[in-house]
Amino acid sequence: MPEVFSRASLSEKWAKSAQYRLIDENETRLFGLRRLDQRFLKLKVRSKCNLVQSQVFSEKLKTTLNAYHNRAISTAQVIEELIALAKELDAATKRIEALGLTDDEVAFYNALAANDSAAAAMGDDKLKLIAAELITQVKKSLSIDWTLRESARARIRVMVKRILNKYGYPPDLQNVAVKTVLTQAELPCAAWV
Repeated sequence: MPEVFSRASLSEKWAKSAQYRLIDENETRLFGLRRLDQRFLKLKVRSKCNLVQSQVFSEKLKTTLNAYHNRAISTAQVIEELIALAKELDAATKRIEALGLTDDEVAFYNALAANDSAAAAMGDDKLKLIAAELITQVKKSLSIDWTLRESARARIRVMVKRILNKYGYPPDLQNVAVKTVLTQAELPCAAWV
């Protein structure tokens, strides 16, 4: 015999099924957010030693969250943007692995390649050579208080300019590159000295 449903029992069953759908959606979102959180933890760890990459991804994250806080985008759009950002982070990680550089070399490579026109003019191979030489020479030149003493900073600044000139880094972009390299060198310097 077919089951007879009253309007009240239909509403109750519908509410329960809708509640389960919400739980499933929320659990799915929570799972997705946990996965994103793991990826952004990698970014946080990387930001301690890679200035340029952390600035790029932090700016994108701030832009997304500001748009959300200003109610310009919905929660679903925030999650989509975070997923896109996580994919960009994964692509950057794969690109780094393809370059075959150490973490320190990647950080200096990114500092040199921050200017797109310089990166296009120099090419990956030359930037990799410059980054490797910068690591070697900067590590040799560091002293414990080099970030505090202007004379030590000036010596390293001159050394960086010489290396950039040696490999033909565009002169009009050197000042910005030197500043970025020095700022980058300050991040991991505690482990080097």
